[in-house]
Amino acid sequence: MFKKFSGLLAALAVSALALSGCTSGASPTNSTDSSSPTITGGPLTPDVAVTIGLTYIPNIQFAPFYVAKEKKLFDLAGSKAPVNLRHHGADEGLFNALLSGKENFVVAFGDEAVQAASQGMELTTVGILYQRYPVVVIAKADSGIKTWQDLKGKTVGLPGRYGSNWFGFQAGLNAAGLTLDDVKVSEIGYTQQTQLTTGKVDAVVGFSNNDLVRFNLAGVKVTTLALPENTPLVGAAIVTTEDYAKSNQEICQGVVDGMAEAVNLINENPELALTETRKYDETLTNEASLEAAKQVLAATNELTKIPNYDPENPGKASLPNPKQFRDMIALLDKIGALSDQVDLTKLDDAGLAKIVWSGSKR
Repeated sequence: MFKKFSGLLAALAVSALALSGCTSGASPTNSTDSSSPTITGGPLTPDVAVTIGLTYIPNIQFAPFYVAKEKKLFDLAGSKAPVNLRHHGADEGLFNALLSGKENFVVAFGDEAVQAASQGMELTTVGILYQRYPVVVIAKADSGIKTWQDLKGKTVGLPGRYGSNWFGFQAGLNAAGLTLDDVKVSEIGYTQQTQLTTGKVDAVVGFSNNDLVRFNLAGVKVTTLALPENTPLVGAAIVTTEDYAKSNQEICQGVVDGMAEAVNLINENPELALTETRKYDETLTNEASLEAAKQVLAATNELTKIPNYDPENPGKASLPNPKQFRDMIALLDKIGALSDQVDLTKLDDAGLAKIVWSGSKR
């Protein structure tokens, strides 16, 4: 669940041993400029801002967007329109600002966007930030847990029966031929490290670029179970509304291209991400927080690295894959994650194209 995830990553360690789960809520240096109107449809004009929602508060995980903005990588069809980055409040619904027109795009998990689409929200995923899904199962190194099958009969802690941790855990069980009846699920909130190290659970579900980093910073020796490579769940992505994607294809392409170019630059030069993120995240002020940010960044780069990146067409490899989305819909339906308000399993190609963007023709 990207909203919760960003909240957890938002505050980095005040000591080198752990990442903090709370934050001071410092405002970014370059937040949304309320004097610039936000476009909600139709052609882009020079005085209309494009707003990208980044959820919760500034953090290194959003570095591609900071870099793209600061390095002016967002090419919006030749327009000089400003691109604003907006961080949500902690209690703001993930897609509320997008659907109300306060934002034109939001960074959210693709599985969450599909779940919302099944509830009747007219959303379209236009670009993929995470090329790999971040959910992993984490156990102590001496636990004897080496495969998904080893979880049978074990107590597994996770934040709750919702969001990407829940989807990923069920996907892993399903691939291993297990069901929820084979394990004991413990809803522990975001206390994975405490619950595992005190022996209250046998394993926990978390993110490779967040929870696993916490364990490493704390010096806890752990082993991890990753999802099979063919798991169709989609992680962090750029989401907009159906109407916006249809009316502003070149803007969508410019945002995806800018993000992809920034991802490539960061993978080549991680220090660039730290430099630009510090303009937004005011918590990166000491050695401990910077070291934590570096580790989160390194783990995040493993998720965002773009295969077959083409500098002549930077966003091509970051467009959503319709087959993957169709497979993800089938998986989410199987585990009971979709609403029956809109039956996404019966979408024809034209219907699927409304929630999975294929790129502009420019």
